[in-house]
Amino acid sequence: MIKLNGVEKAIFKQPITDDGTKNSTKGRVEVVKTTNDNLITLDSDTEVGLYNNAVNLLTPLFKDGKLLRETDLVEIRGRLNG
Repeated sequence: MIKLNGVEKAIFKQPITDDGTKNSTKGRVEVVKTTNDNLITLDSDTEVGLYNNAVNLLTPLFKDGKLLRETDLVEIRGRLNG
Protein backbone atom coordinates (compact mmCIF):
# COMPACT_ATOMS: atom_id res chain seq x y z
CA MET A 1 0.00 0.00 0.00
CA ILE A 2 1.04 3.55 -0.58
CA LYS A 3 -0.45 6.75 0.73
CA LEU A 4 -0.91 9.64 -1.68
CA ASN A 5 -2.35 12.88 -0.33
CA GLY A 6 -3.65 11.03 2.73
CA VAL A 7 -5.41 8.32 0.69
CA GLU A 8 -4.17 4.70 0.76
CA LYS A 9 -3.93 2.93 -2.60
CA ALA A 10 -3.20 -0.71 -3.35
CA ILE A 11 -0.15 -1.15 -5.55
CA PHE A 12 0.85 -4.14 -7.65
CA LYS A 13 3.01 -5.08 -10.58
CA GLN A 14 1.73 -6.17 -13.97
CA PRO A 15 4.63 -6.28 -16.46
CA ILE A 16 3.51 -5.52 -20.01
CA THR A 17 6.17 -7.88 -21.38
CA ASP A 18 4.83 -10.85 -19.40
CA ASP A 19 2.08 -13.36 -20.17
CA GLY A 20 0.23 -12.64 -16.91
CA THR A 21 2.11 -15.09 -14.67
CA LYS A 22 4.18 -12.39 -12.93
CA ASN A 23 1.26 -10.25 -11.74
CA SER A 24 1.34 -9.55 -8.03
CA THR A 25 -1.57 -9.36 -5.61
CA LYS A 26 -2.99 -5.89 -4.95
CA GLY A 27 -3.00 -4.62 -1.43
CA ARG A 28 -1.04 -4.79 1.80
CA VAL A 29 1.78 -7.29 2.24
CA GLU A 30 3.02 -8.41 5.64
CA VAL A 31 5.31 -11.12 6.94
CA VAL A 32 4.31 -12.28 10.42
CA LYS A 33 5.60 -14.86 12.86
CA THR A 34 2.93 -17.19 14.22
CA THR A 35 2.73 -18.45 17.81
CA ASN A 36 4.65 -21.60 16.77
CA ASP A 37 7.45 -19.50 15.15
CA ASN A 38 6.44 -20.11 11.53
CA LEU A 39 6.75 -17.21 9.10
CA ILE A 40 3.66 -16.47 7.01
CA THR A 41 3.31 -14.03 4.12
CA LEU A 42 -0.01 -12.20 4.08
CA ASP A 43 -0.79 -10.49 0.80
CA SER A 44 -4.20 -8.91 1.11
CA ASP A 45 -6.12 -6.72 3.53
CA THR A 46 -8.41 -9.67 4.33
CA GLU A 47 -5.56 -12.00 5.28
CA VAL A 48 -3.81 -9.32 7.33
CA GLY A 49 -6.90 -9.10 9.52
CA LEU A 50 -6.63 -12.81 10.39
CA TYR A 51 -3.49 -12.21 12.46
CA ASN A 52 -4.41 -9.08 14.42
CA ASN A 53 -2.05 -9.89 17.30
CA ALA A 54 0.92 -10.71 15.04
CA VAL A 55 3.74 -8.24 14.47
CA ASN A 56 4.60 -7.33 10.89
CA LEU A 57 8.30 -8.12 10.42
CA LEU A 58 8.61 -5.88 7.35
CA THR A 59 9.80 -2.36 8.09
CA PRO A 60 9.62 0.72 5.85
CA LEU A 61 12.75 1.58 3.87
CA PHE A 62 11.41 4.70 2.18
CA LYS A 63 9.09 7.42 3.43
CA ASP A 64 8.17 10.56 1.51
CA GLY A 65 10.88 9.77 -1.04
CA LYS A 66 13.62 9.50 1.60
CA LEU A 67 15.68 6.43 2.44
CA LEU A 68 15.09 5.58 6.11
CA ARG A 69 17.68 2.84 6.57
CA GLU A 70 20.60 1.48 4.57
CA THR A 71 21.62 -2.16 4.65
CA ASP A 72 24.92 -3.39 3.31
CA LEU A 73 25.81 -6.85 2.04
CA VAL A 74 27.72 -7.75 5.22
CA GLU A 75 24.61 -7.09 7.34
CA ILE A 76 22.40 -9.14 4.99
CA ARG A 77 24.80 -12.08 5.07
CA GLY A 78 24.95 -11.85 8.86
CA ARG A 79 21.15 -12.14 9.06
CA LEU A 80 21.16 -15.15 6.75
CA ASN A 81 23.84 -16.94 8.75
CA GLY A 82 22.12 -16.20 12.06
